[in-house]
Parts: sequence; structure tokens; C-alpha cells
Amino acid sequence: VFFALLSLFLLVKKRYLLSGISVGLCFLSKFPAGIMLVVIGLFLLIHKQWKEGVLVGIGFSLPVIPYCLLNWIYFGSPIEPLLAAQDIINRALGCNVIRAQPWWQYFNWLTFSETKLHLFGLVGGFVLFKNWNKKWTLFILCLVVPLLYFLPLSCRDYRYLTLFLPFFAMLTSLGIV
Repeated sequence: VFFALLSLFLLVKKRYLLSGISVGLCFLSKFPAGIMLVVIGLFLLIHKQWKEGVLVGIGFSLPVIPYCLLNWIYFGSPIEPLLAAQDIINRALGCNVIRAQPWWQYFNWLTFSETKLHLFGLVGGFVLFKNWNKKWTLFILCLVVPLLYFLPLSCRDYRYLTLFLPFFAMLTSLGIV
């Protein structure tokens, strides 16, 4: 979460190369967190910032390419750890049976399990869409894209909320205010 939020902070500060490096470190620390590269890419695409997108891509490549090269040298494939991790996930009974949850489980956890304050996130979402402004595109992408990535997965775990929980907390605070 630190590297994901840092990459967004650096993006807003127009430090595109550093933002890319941060999202690369985000990906290397937790592979699904690489979805933040998609968020940043969509944001830059929507705003037609092509040169900035190239800088983010170069920054992302700086930590990821050495990692892939080492995987290629040691394992014979640059993405072998990703393939091995996917194989383990597919075989894990705990993920596929014990933790199998309905598609709405993340909403249940957000609004009913931890704190009842997140119910105000629904109000915040209503206020946000009622007063829509184009400058909130990055925020919406940060909230929606990880959610859309994690919803179809059969294994829904509370720890996956960490990527969009900071943004839902912001919606909660907007709803409270």
C-alpha cells in the first residue's frame, strides 16, 4: 500500500519516472498490486499524456527488468515466480473451498465487519457522483480498478481490501463531512 500510494503521490506531483519506479516496487512487493500500473496508465491515457506514460513505463521497468532477468537466469523464465504462485493458488484448498466467498463479500467486510463508519462511504460515493469533477478521475480509478480486478477471483480474502481501502476511507470521510 505504501508504494501504491507513493506512486500516486509522485504522479500528482508530476514526478513520472519516480512514480513508475514506485509502482514497479509496488508490483515486486505484491504481484496483484501491479494493478496500480493499470490505474496510472488509464489515467494518463484518459488525459492523453503520452510522454508521461512513457516515463512511467521506463520507471516501472527499472526495478522489474533486473528481477525478470534474474528469474530468467535462475529459473529459465522471466515470469516463473508468477507462474509458480498461480499454480500454488490453483491447488490451495484453503483458497478455493474454505475461503470461497460470494462476489459481494468485499462490500460486506467494508460496511459491516470492521467499522460501521464505512456505511458513510455510500453517502460519500453519492456526494462524489452528484458533484462530479474531472479532476477526481484518478481517485475513481484507484477505487474501481482494483475492485474490478479482485471481484471475479474465486478466493476473496480480507487482505485484498488493502489496495482500495484507503480510497474507500476517503469516501467515508466525505460522507461523514
